Amino acid sequence: MKLLLLMRHAHAEGRAATDFDRPLSPRGLLEADAVGDALAAANLVPDVILASAALRTKTTAERVAARLPDAPAVQTLQELYGATAEEQREALRTCGDAGRVLLIAHNPGIADHVAELSGPTRCPPATCIAFEAALDDWMEFTPQTATTEVRRIGG
Repeated sequence: MKLLLLMRHAHAEGRAATDFDRPLSPRGLLEADAVGDALAAANLVPDVILASAALRTKTTAERVAARLPDAPAVQTLQELYGATAEEQREALRTCGDAGRVLLIAHNPGIADHVAELSGPTRCPPATCIAFEAALDDWMEFTPQTATTEVRRIGG
């Protein structure tokens, strides 16, 4: 059994030189800290943290990780910027036998991924949803993998 934590980045500023370079807003900074605190309190500390390389997502991941005991280093992946649910699964398949993985990315990909696993839902900024997945290795992960939503933080 694996644990998948899917998270949409926290609230970002509306403008920057490029969409990729949008920073978190003051609200978003607090939201990211709150998600990290909630994950720590629930003992949902990931073994792997994957995040889009976009500034708002990278910052969300770093702030969440800073609130977790013994958090792993954040792995930023360019391919998670604007990633579809399938592209997110491709990134997850690199996680081998890690027990718990936190993936932080963008909508609509995150909302689509959550919908594939548990049905349509809202995923506003800083939403983190935990799923138990019936598999031994992330290489086996598909939309048909049996999953159970076990926790929702934010949103």
